[in-house]
Amino acid sequence: MSEECELVQWFDQVGKEDALLVGGKGASLGEMFRNLCDSGVRVPNGFNVNVEAYARFIDANVTPSTWDNVAEPAGMGDVRTAALSSETLADALEVCLTDADPSDHHEMNGRAALARALVLQTPIPNAV
Repeated sequence: MSEECELVQWFDQVGKEDALLVGGKGASLGEMFRNLCDSGVRVPNGFNVNVEAYARFIDANVTPSTWDNVAEPAGMGDVRTAALSSETLADALEVCLTDADPSDHHEMNGRAALARALVLQTPIPNAV
């Protein structure tokens, strides 16, 4: 998508055909809005933040100091260290998921806590 693309689409602008633009839930909300309004039901319009905005957020470069306040979940020292050295949130989240053992619920909880903290500490780019 171009730099000038709209990062927000109103419900009345999207429908099921726009799932790749606004995600499945966003497309469903647009479809529901259209159908209810066409049936005479008064529904306030809303908006979707599209997948381009998400991509700009997750792929933006971040400095390691961005994540200084990310605590170390129990037993996640090596994973945390590798994640904190990542240049983008996408890279850091990949570190959180790589070699995860889904049968180890304690480990998965720690990895999820680390991923959540990384997302919360990452600043949203000005363009978004």
